[in-house]
Amino acid sequence: MFFPALTGIMAGVNMSGDLKNPSKSIPKGILYTILAGFVLYALEILICGGAFKREVLINEPYKVLVNSAPWNSGFLLTIGVAAATLSTGLGLFVCAPRVLQALANDHIIPCLAVFGKGRGAHHEPFAATVLLGGIVLGIIAAASWKGLSPSGMSAGMNQVAEIASMCFLLTYTMVNLAAFVESYGKNPSFRPRFKFFHWSVALYGFLACLAVSFYINFWSAGIALLVVWGLFIVIKRRKFQAAFGDARRGFLYSRIRENLLALARLPYDPKNWRPTISILSGKPEEQLYMPYFASILEADRGIVSLVKFVEYGPGESAQGLSEHQEEVRKLYDLLWTQNGLYNVFPEAVVCSDYDRSLQVFLQAHLIGPLKPNIVMMNYPENPMRVEQNIRHLHTIQALNMSALMMMNFGGYTVNPDRMIRGTIDVWWRGTPNLSVMLILANILRSDPLWLGTELRILRVTRKEEDISS
Repeated sequence: MFFPALTGIMAGVNMSGDLKNPSKSIPKGILYTILAGFVLYALEILICGGAFKREVLINEPYKVLVNSAPWNSGFLLTIGVAAATLSTGLGLFVCAPRVLQALANDHIIPCLAVFGKGRGAHHEPFAATVLLGGIVLGIIAAASWKGLSPSGMSAGMNQVAEIASMCFLLTYTMVNLAAFVESYGKNPSFRPRFKFFHWSVALYGFLACLAVSFYINFWSAGIALLVVWGLFIVIKRRKFQAAFGDARRGFLYSRIRENLLALARLPYDPKNWRPTISILSGKPEEQLYMPYFASILEADRGIVSLVKFVEYGPGESAQGLSEHQEEVRKLYDLLWTQNGLYNVFPEAVVCSDYDRSLQVFLQAHLIGPLKPNIVMMNYPENPMRVEQNIRHLHTIQALNMSALMMMNFGGYTVNPDRMIRGTIDVWWRGTPNLSVMLILANILRSDPLWLGTELRILRVTRKEEDISS
């Protein structure tokens, strides 16, 4: 394992803050280093492979190279290994504290905050250097207890080299993965200067580094991946404002765009129907039963949005419209933060005329093929608004949407510990809406809290011959 020299190619990246022109110097330095290392190691592999037997190179690589050096110059090999080790070690000793300092300054892991402080005009990472120096000395001391291996090398340091290789390989794995996600997701902010860059090269680098790590030592690579995954989970669960964007957002955006375009080109078929529910609510904080039932009826198969209509009076248009983002933020806090309804997308409409705005909203609330096919609303408590509510139902019907009317739910609360008993009654008038009514009733009954219910279909008819139908 030719370890020391190939781990220094990222030194320029770690010290990017100290470079005069990092955008030019880093790519050139990395490419030149990789090229020089490739040529040198390729020559060494060819020469050693042609001069010595395979078994000797595997069992006693260092001894055979020192003993076979021309003109008894084996000491030069020892000096060269020491110089390469020292240069790599010193390079990492300069770079690693800066990485730790950057992590501390990003406030990703709270316990690292003390290592974000620096000294001097260049904000040198003194505390981070002391910590990492102690870790390195501890590792060297622990490795020295194992003595030498049959090949004449330190057995402990061989294990340290394996562990360090895992760290570097996983670092390169994540760098390539990040480049692939940024490039394949077509993030506009990702503009590599290297003209021949392509996402397929980053994908290959990601897979190759991952494969090599498992090839070196399967168990070490597995443990290293578990550690990385654990750190990812810890960071993901923390809430913090980072100074950098999440590349996954651009990747998901690109995938959603392509899927929407593909979905729009596919012909619609009733068997592919999925509930896309739009909830109309004037007081969401008092009507949480609506997103609760909508989530059950959606059953992880559709999309639910909750829309709050905020009316303003004459002369208040500018002030009312400026409150739009604040209303949306409050809905996010109510649905996502306070009640864990992460599958409900909040939206707010600031308007002066609810009736006219509703008609426009139901027509415009879509992205390509994704548009509401069910509108959920409350039956008005005020008798004066019943006529207005009927007009809304006519609008929903004219737009070829279904309507769900919630009635007598005042004070209703969800009890997750109590299974609901009784019957779910579907009252059918003989109209063509039986299929959607049965689908929604069956979805409701499949919820864990509603498994104790039975489904009944009831029909009132004035003609005896209609009973058999």
